Amino acid sequence: MAHSEDAPLGSPECPTREPEPFVLLALFDGIRGCSVALQSLGLLPHADYSSEVDSNCQRLIAQRFPQCVQLGDIRKIDAVVLERLVDEHGTAKPWLVVGGSPCQDLSKRKRRTGRSILIIEVENCSRSRTCQDAAGR
Repeated sequence: MAHSEDAPLGSPECPTREPEPFVLLALFDGIRGCSVALQSLGLLPHADYSSEVDSNCQRLIAQRFPQCVQLGDIRKIDAVVLERLVDEHGTAKPWLVVGGSPCQDLSKRKRRTGRSILIIEVENCSRSRTCQDAAGR
């Protein structure tokens, strides 16, 4: 039977398959909204890393996602850390990098704190030599 674009997922016309293992790097992880969504879809990372500085969020992550390795402040995730992660997991598995940087200080109602500038750290991370080399492998 031919594949149908409108076939329900899991039907004989659109069979399901095992999800490919992946490495998750969640920046500005907060309460792990992305991880909860991935879990609800049955997608569990092969390796799981979080960058979060809020202590309440860190406790929640440790309780609900004990397999997650917490890396702490994104400003401390440098080329050495990234190189170690790539060496440990390689590039054969896809990497899913997600994040939502702080934006509270962009609101007109909030006091400006400069926290939203942290989005630049995501760009710095992705432009690092390690990430560029991993993408080319």
